[in-house]
Amino acid sequence: MMKDNNLFRFEVFVNSKQLGDALALLSGRVAQITPPQLVANAKANGHGLANMSRTEIVGMFAEYLRKNKLRQFTAANTKAFLTSIGRSPGSSSYLQTQAKEHGLIKNIGENATTSKWQVLAAKSKPKRKTAKKTAVAS
Repeated sequence: MMKDNNLFRFEVFVNSKQLGDALALLSGRVAQITPPQLVANAKANGHGLANMSRTEIVGMFAEYLRKNKLRQFTAANTKAFLTSIGRSPGSSSYLQTQAKEHGLIKNIGENATTSKWQVLAAKSKPKRKTAKKTAVAS
């Protein structure tokens, strides 16, 4: 009988409820398993994975602030949140800008370099930047 030395690599995406069962089924049957990693910016749909929208990430951030009972926070809190969902902590200022546009937070820092934010009540849609209309007198 010939020995098969061919190895195959494949990726599997599972939700957190199925992760333990998937690892238990694979252990002992595979040559090597890399540690599981959280998939950033993705959610499961009926056909596989879909990118998470900016609004969903802002919603997740609002939930993070609520669960941790934060009324005020700094960039360190934003970076901790991003790391917890598998995103780069380098995008913390972008997330803060998006949250500000959604009416979730406001900057209460003493100057432009101080990053201190206050949590507000979240609005459903971001504020739209519109040009002011001026009346023309005739």
